[in-house]
Amino acid sequence: MTETATGEAGFDPASFRLTPGDFTFLGEDIQRPECVVALSDGSVLASDCHAVVARIGADGRQERVGGGVELPNTFALDGEGNLFVTDLGRRTVVKCDAAGASVVLDAFEGGPIGAVNYLLGGEAPGEFWLTVSTQLPNLWDAISEPRPDGRILRLEGGNARLVADGLYFPNAMQINTETRELYVAETTAGAVARAKINEDGTLGPMERFGPEPVYEGAFLDGLAIDVDGNVWLTELARNAILVIDPAGHMHTVFEDPEGETLKKPTDLAFGGPDGRTVFVGSLKMKTIPRFRAPVAGMPQWHQRRKVTLNAGIDRSEITGG
Repeated sequence: MTETATGEAGFDPASFRLTPGDFTFLGEDIQRPECVVALSDGSVLASDCHAVVARIGADGRQERVGGGVELPNTFALDGEGNLFVTDLGRRTVVKCDAAGASVVLDAFEGGPIGAVNYLLGGEAPGEFWLTVSTQLPNLWDAISEPRPDGRILRLEGGNARLVADGLYFPNAMQINTETRELYVAETTAGAVARAKINEDGTLGPMERFGPEPVYEGAFLDGLAIDVDGNVWLTELARNAILVIDPAGHMHTVFEDPEGETLKKPTDLAFGGPDGRTVFVGSLKMKTIPRFRAPVAGMPQWHQRRKVTLNAGIDRSEITGG
């Protein structure tokens, strides 16, 4: 067993299960909170089609932040706390700062980018990783008839370069900073892929991690990594939370086929003072489910560098603390 960030013995995913009573809920009236980000100041950000993101402070105050994005899907922060957002409606990447919203990427190699999906902040200043789930105009065509036309782009200094392709609807990503590997959920493959990050920012060959698929009919979406190297996933068909351990064995820790507690879960983010609170995004809920994990999440770069949301971005308070 390894040691967690809180000094407790590492856990065995095979013996860990969640019940509906283990979940509490954060925020209210959030429209399509697909993406969640937990910051070191105790605040939680979630995609919100009422604005760009909803910010829920450690004091419970909830604000709507930003504008100028048609369909905010996922987002990441830069070192100054500005938002970089995938606009799934216009299929662009947009920057939201104190000056407003501006498009930073709307084409690739002389043509449309495709269905921009998950945006992950990288380790270098101004670096982002972007999944493009399909080149098809209609997302549902790519879901109903899976095809390997997804790709990953690396953005740096306003430039984008292709680092992986031939993927089945690539979705959420996270970097294991201990092994310097990028993990990605392939939604329509129902499986996870990973690749080494080379010194020049390119990726090595993609390889399968864990079962393919995790089970028949699975559609993976969210992905997060804990300090023991376990990969946590959300699965849409069964409204499930899964864990793949470092040996590649998959464990179901929660499933809710009727959608009574979780409904179309998407992103996962570890946060809280000890890194052991897990926040869950979704397509269909208007609040943020959360639960306590037995192990801390692997800190993301914005948590290690204590990045906070740029206070100059337009916002409006909708609830008090």
